[in-house]
Amino acid sequence: MEKLCCLVLTLLLCLTLFACNKEAVNKPPTVVQPVKETSVAPQTPQYTLAELEAGVIEPCNGLPLAGAEKIAVAIINKENDNGAILVGIKGESIVWQRRFPLPEEINTAKTVVNCQGETIELYSQLPYLTAGTSYRFSWNGKELRYLSKKEEDDPTVKDLEASIKAAVNGDSKALDIDILYPQQYISGDLISSTIKRGHRVATELYKEGKALEAATRLSLIFDLTAHFAYLATGNNNVQEESFARPEGWLIAWQALQVETKNYLTPFNDYGFFLQEAAEHVQAVKVFRLVIKESPKRDVAYLNLADSLWALNEQPEAQRHYQTYAKLMLAAGKQDKIPARVKERVASQ
Repeated sequence: MEKLCCLVLTLLLCLTLFACNKEAVNKPPTVVQPVKETSVAPQTPQYTLAELEAGVIEPCNGLPLAGAEKIAVAIINKENDNGAILVGIKGESIVWQRRFPLPEEINTAKTVVNCQGETIELYSQLPYLTAGTSYRFSWNGKELRYLSKKEEDDPTVKDLEASIKAAVNGDSKALDIDILYPQQYISGDLISSTIKRGHRVATELYKEGKALEAATRLSLIFDLTAHFAYLATGNNNVQEESFARPEGWLIAWQALQVETKNYLTPFNDYGFFLQEAAEHVQAVKVFRLVIKESPKRDVAYLNLADSLWALNEQPEAQRHYQTYAKLMLAAGKQDKIPARVKERVASQ
């Protein structure tokens, strides 16, 4: 019996070994994945002193020399390389150079350098703008570290705002403004917002009983917007025909594609302020232009007729009163027609 048990155990062990060997034979071999090669960052181009001196290179005093006799910042503006390098110079050779770790591309054509202590500042002006960004770095003789960046205020935006404020306040020096890259800053939207601001102030002056001052203030605002248009377009016709001439203002505004709705009411009110100040000759010129711009603007016919009547041009005034009345009737506003219109038309 004991021999039989041993025989059974031996048989079971053999069967187990056979199964394990069979599994090992059928199992696919383990594939060792190859290690993916990592790309190596390209080497920073190395420059000679002569190559750097052919471009922009600014000395930096007060920085740790790190074995050099002097230190400078070189601005690199090449087709295949754009940035800035800190270099240590000894004699006529560069003994070391470090690339500035800029967080973004800069306009190397308009970058200036300022060094103070262990801090280096690069100021880069944006292309075709007067705005720019300052980047600060530190150099301790071993490591060139990026510290911070700051978006600087745009001086041209400040100058434009100062000019508009001056005109709104009645200061004719507002017209002295001249800016760089005017096409980037002056647009139809700027013209529209300037007219709106001037119109608001002029309206307040009129409400205070200062009709002539209101008209004068709007005239200055319109002159400024015409000057803006001249700067932006470089069109001499705009300049020559604009100042203190209502038709010139229209030419200027249209040159920058200012929408009619953004200037017609202030322009009409300019004529109305002149009318209220008894400046009827000038008012008539304005109202004629308003009607030319907007032939169905009923109130313009009333204003024109009133000024013509004041100038003893009754026959023409009556014709415009009649046109005004027809437009009001067509619009269902006959109850708003002033009594003087019927009286003056009937006096033929």
